Amino acid sequence: MPFFDDNKNVGLLLLLLGFLTIVTGIVMAATHGNRSVVGGIVGAVGGIICGLLYLIAGYNIRESSDKIKGIIPLIGGIVGLKTIDYGNKISVFALVLMVFGVGEIVYALFNAIAFAILGFAVVAVIVLVLAILVGIFFIYVSTVISGDRKSSSGNTLWIILLIFVILGIIQRILSITGISTAHLIMTVLTAVCAIVIYIYLLFMTISPEVKTILDVK
Repeated sequence: MPFFDDNKNVGLLLLLLGFLTIVTGIVMAATHGNRSVVGGIVGAVGGIICGLLYLIAGYNIRESSDKIKGIIPLIGGIVGLKTIDYGNKISVFALVLMVFGVGEIVYALFNAIAFAILGFAVVAVIVLVLAILVGIFFIYVSTVISGDRKSSSGNTLWIILLIFVILGIIQRILSITGISTAHLIMTVLTAVCAIVIYIYLLFMTISPEVKTILDVK
């Protein structure tokens, strides 16, 4: 799809998602009732941190350089994504996967704490475990695609990645339902933006370039 071939458009989407995620976090923290105020604030902090991560990555991709110095390369170095080329389509795809992977883990960690505070300990554990698994997988695949890590399981990685990306689209669609009026507008906008980025991930996952890198037969 021509729109996704331009890295600047991908950067713009991440910028928008970051802004919406931050605003949604603030709105949710401000509109929680007294009973759930602590849990609401904790959950919102996770969203704000993720939003800042998306903003920084999006701005760097948009500008085709490490404009906000050091933060993305630092995170990439920690998780194993050492090769970041903001002007390369495949490298940007790997970066978005890494950012989403880290975001899943951070957001789930704060959400799990929030659920635990609200008395939903079992839900907290399930949310945290599932998100960590998805996040680690996204990060791992990003390092394989970038060439920083070798893997002999290309077909398996590709199939699991395809499933997780499709599930990500479905989950974002479902996240729109069952929301109070106060959160509805921001949540819908955030979900729609996330869905578009997941569609980008889907197009890149099924692209010949990514299949070649993962040695998909």
